[in-house]
Amino acid sequence: MESQLSLLLSHVESDSRLKAYHLVLYTSLVLCYVKQGGQTSFRISRSRLMKYSRIQSVNTYHKYMQDLVAYGYIDYIPSYHPARGTEICLKHIKTAYE
Repeated sequence: MESQLSLLLSHVESDSRLKAYHLVLYTSLVLCYVKQGGQTSFRISRSRLMKYSRIQSVNTYHKYMQDLVAYGYIDYIPSYHPARGTEICLKHIKTAYE
């Protein structure tokens, strides 16, 4: 697990496109990944992820999630069901196992 976390974090440290909100959101995603047993794909609600990352604006959340998708850090499959949660896949973990 430790090597997987190092792999995830090594990708973000050298990317100059990432700002503070990207980093805190990505770190929150890594926290969720760890809490859910290290599954390459996991579900989480927007409200919980916003709480972990201390982001208060839905617009800010969506902007930085879209950036993380565009930059190739995550796969993001939104769920419009309130209890189901959004599906997230951390791409650098996924590619490490392929």
